Amino acid sequence: MPRMLVRDLRGHLGQTVTVRGWVNALRLQRPIQFLIVRDPSGLAQVTHKRGGDGDEIEQVIESLSEETAVAITGTVVDNPIVTLGGLEIIPEQVEVLGRAEAPLPIDEHSGPEHRLDWRFLDVRKRPAARRIFEIQTTLEQAMREYAYSEGFTEMHTPKLMGTASESGAEVFQVGYFGRTAYLAQSPQFYKQMAISAGIERVFEIGPVFRAEPSFTSRHSTEFTGVDVEMAWIDGVEDVMAFEEQLLAHALATVAGKHGEMIAEVYGTEVKVPQVPFPRVTMAEALQIMRSQGWDPERQKEDLDPEGERGIAAHVAKETGHEFVFVTQFPSSVRPFYHMRPASQPDATLSFDLLWQGLEITTGAQREHRYDVLTRQAAEKGIRTEPMADYLNAFRYGCPPHGGLGMGLNRVLMVLLGLESIRDATFLFRGPNRLTPWARGRSGRLRGGRALREPPGRNTVLISAYHRQITARRLSATLVPEFIRELPRALAALPATSAVACPARGETLANVPFEVALWARGGGPVVVAPDRDGFREQITHGRTGLLYL
Repeated sequence: MPRMLVRDLRGHLGQTVTVRGWVNALRLQRPIQFLIVRDPSGLAQVTHKRGGDGDEIEQVIESLSEETAVAITGTVVDNPIVTLGGLEIIPEQVEVLGRAEAPLPIDEHSGPEHRLDWRFLDVRKRPAARRIFEIQTTLEQAMREYAYSEGFTEMHTPKLMGTASESGAEVFQVGYFGRTAYLAQSPQFYKQMAISAGIERVFEIGPVFRAEPSFTSRHSTEFTGVDVEMAWIDGVEDVMAFEEQLLAHALATVAGKHGEMIAEVYGTEVKVPQVPFPRVTMAEALQIMRSQGWDPERQKEDLDPEGERGIAAHVAKETGHEFVFVTQFPSSVRPFYHMRPASQPDATLSFDLLWQGLEITTGAQREHRYDVLTRQAAEKGIRTEPMADYLNAFRYGCPPHGGLGMGLNRVLMVLLGLESIRDATFLFRGPNRLTPWARGRSGRLRGGRALREPPGRNTVLISAYHRQITARRLSATLVPEFIRELPRALAALPATSAVACPARGETLANVPFEVALWARGGGPVVVAPDRDGFREQITHGRTGLLYL
């Protein structure tokens, strides 16, 4: 029988249907069994009156656990007292498709880092986590629609590079058949090659890799980028005009399809921006912010996150607009391939786009003249030999062009009012998180996190990550590895972090533990024999951390 979604049950009263989904809740009373089944469209109540010995449905329901995948075949009946749509299913068959172990590893009290460990369950169980990707799909589709309507060609560029881009910073090295390759930190060079190939307007939505050891709510080491490049432009203003129209179209599409749901689930309103967006030069932005006490030493050439929030707040107050282009960045803080105006060689024809104070885009008009491009690279101390393939694209007639790179996850983060880019990403990647399971190749500690839980005696490892303190069990069999990794693990933690070790000088796996201080801001090594012991340390005020 074809699957029926919960949202469509009302139109099939009195009919036999099959609903497939997960067990959301069970209430197993003496006379009646109640089962709440959940699919992506909603919740439905399944009601079964116990039949006693020989009742196969009763036996199956009795054996169920939360999050088990089931198929329920039964009759849809009207029941006004049922809060879930005023109807229920009287089952004729209950089939277990995939049994869930009990208890579940996460619940409503789990912290954000622990939820990331079990991201597939977190997304499945929480509508706010799952619906992000429905919205992302609409957002991407709308961006593609607008790009197609403007004559753009979608490209898929390589993510493996033979040479590190620019200075080689912020790139991941990978082994490549006895050589070293690099993960692309941007499709920038490839987009420009496409322009030189006569593909006059190109865009790509794909993965971007950044080897930045950044532990902020807005950074990740792998994210989805929206990249655009367009030829025969009159200036960088053409690129900014394209982006503001792109975003206005995409946000209008999201508002039309998901606006009510976003307001209900995320408590935020999707505002379709008016175009054009405000523009502020970097010189103007610095002057405005310094007048408010920012950068009292007047040394900064660029806006830091505080400055970005400040200039965005200023523009919002003056214009009522949530977006602002910051333009004409100094050449000292921009790549060598950004064009510089002849009248102002220390500036660039570039921009950042801020939305509610968060940078979501960087763009520029590119330098398309080979002699100027190589000179600007030399001025920045960049060797041009490793980039010969890229530079060749400008030796045989390349038109004026410009483009942008936008972080899709950051757009979702602002759009939905999320606190962290981790929430706007299906499987987040950061300096201390490579997989959902936080496992290394050998199961060793990485970043202060226990990687496996073999049976045996346990102690507690407390780690800190972006102000979130989480607890993990560390088996005694991992204690030697813990000792070896402890200095590096502590270096990745805030100065006020604590690590719990076995107490009272006892020896585990022939490794003695003593109360010690590790010199990183005086952060203590907290000694506790178990979880309760660590909680006792908290109670007596021996550390400022909270046990979650």
